[in-house]
Amino acid sequence: MIRVMLVLDLVLVNVSIIVSFYLRFGFFPEENFISYLKTWPIVTIVYLLIFLAYGLYDREESPSSIEVTYRMTGVCLTGFIFLNSIAFFARTFSFPRTVIMVSALVGTVLLTAHHLLWKKLFPPNPEKVVIYGDRKVMGDVEKNLLRQKNTFQILELCCFSSEATAQDREQQWKRLMAAVETSADAHVLLNADDFSKENLIEKIDFLLEKGVMVKVVPGLYEVYVGGGKLKDFAGIPCRELSYTPSTWLMLVKRVIDCIVSGLGLSLVLPFMPVVAILIKLDSRGPVFFTQERIGFNGRKFWIKKFRTMREEAERETGPVWAAENDPRVTRLGRFLRTYRIDEIPQLWNVLKGEMSLVGPRPEREFFIEKFTEQYPFFRKRLKVKPGLTGLAQIQGRYETDPFSKLKYDLLYIQNFSLLMDMEIIIHTCRVVLKGKGS
Repeated sequence: MIRVMLVLDLVLVNVSIIVSFYLRFGFFPEENFISYLKTWPIVTIVYLLIFLAYGLYDREESPSSIEVTYRMTGVCLTGFIFLNSIAFFARTFSFPRTVIMVSALVGTVLLTAHHLLWKKLFPPNPEKVVIYGDRKVMGDVEKNLLRQKNTFQILELCCFSSEATAQDREQQWKRLMAAVETSADAHVLLNADDFSKENLIEKIDFLLEKGVMVKVVPGLYEVYVGGGKLKDFAGIPCRELSYTPSTWLMLVKRVIDCIVSGLGLSLVLPFMPVVAILIKLDSRGPVFFTQERIGFNGRKFWIKKFRTMREEAERETGPVWAAENDPRVTRLGRFLRTYRIDEIPQLWNVLKGEMSLVGPRPEREFFIEKFTEQYPFFRKRLKVKPGLTGLAQIQGRYETDPFSKLKYDLLYIQNFSLLMDMEIIIHTCRVVLKGKGS
């Protein structure tokens, strides 16, 4: 059904442009309309990516009528900006810009009407919810959900009194787990005040490993001190936690990775021989440094970097974490690291799908095993593809300690969005241009 909805949306986008020709001219001018017929695949692809980026087909969401209207307005405004930009730079569109502007208005009306009608004809199944926590607090949450029976279905209410013993709480937790086992797509709603910090982290991590969507109702202290973005869930402010981003969102991310890495390689390829010659002149050893790294879900792959250290730098010491003013780094290597030139060959890993443009940096198995012993959450970095750059890279440096990098990586995983990826890429460009990469 989702695919049918997507196809109809793309058809309506093109219908809106055709209608806009008639509204603008009262007829279809041959030259301009032929230009549209030649470029409609580009228009369709642009809007396809915009639809996916806006998460229009996420199964977890059931937006209100106002939210649908706002979202479609944003979609069509974004499409208007993109198509005008393509028309300006590529000069492939010969039909007037006013047609693109009118089509954005017509498209907003058609897409909004389509999604509202679809919602009326094919209402989504109620979201299954399992509630766990203090009866006094979570009882109010239950009332909120019961008022929206068409949207939410309470599978299990695992509540206890504030005076409950540890045994009573454990009994309710077993009920929660039984409900999750029978319905893997259920959302689990937890009350943060019912756990110690360590216990809350342990419980959340256990549920996330099972692929369960977890929502945490924060206490006043967490809201005041923690800040951050809270998501509304049935009128309840929650923090939503998941290691599995939307499939559509990951598809858009992959398309962007392919386009940018492909263009990047074609642009830098002529300059790579120059870097290779400089490396050979600067120090003895190969041009490229090749090493096995651990990627998404623990898959092993090989990366290539321009060599920045002297040959066989770890022969005597074994694997060593990068340090400030590392004596193993060559003179040219320091320059290459400063401007991140050494990472350029990894665009090939991005194009192959082993890495992404943005994500936690890929590490060696030795360091993953070592740091997992100290920081159990270190393996959570493997829940997403490793990246060419990341939040830890723009906030830290090569030698930043692993615990600090881990915090940045977890922040990225929990708050991932395409907008965040764009911000990280822009910030990376600033860091590189200012020479703060070493």
